[in-house]
Amino acid sequence: MQQRVQSTAIPTSPEAEPPSIEPDRWEDFEGFRETFLTHLTDPGHNAACRAFGELLYNLILEAPAVTQMPPERFVPLRVRGALGDLRFLEGFLAALGREPRDVEMTPENTALCRKMARTARALGKVAAGVEEALAAAEV
Repeated sequence: MQQRVQSTAIPTSPEAEPPSIEPDRWEDFEGFRETFLTHLTDPGHNAACRAFGELLYNLILEAPAVTQMPPERFVPLRVRGALGDLRFLEGFLAALGREPRDVEMTPENTALCRKMARTARALGKVAAGVEEALAAAEV
């Protein structure tokens, strides 16, 4: 029996592409990060993970014992969560900015990678500002 070898290269035309997310509809996309879901190019698998993420989110919202916290911690906790996502995106985009070796580096891809490196640096500055605001609020 022959073993199937999977390529680590990013597909050039994935079947399931990330949606365009409107910022005012962010809550419709709670669950798994879009950067994670890009690995699931099969539309059925992608949809199943999205549905599971939505289920988990809804279950958490309905479970007050799980989400119980002092009201004064609600905002700082959410800000720390957002900060974690900012730092994740900073690292993710910085890695893209290093021009991955497993993708075809066309002039367009090279330009996009360079832009992602600059965006990562800008996100780092935004995240640092959020950290400063958190520190000031917790005085």
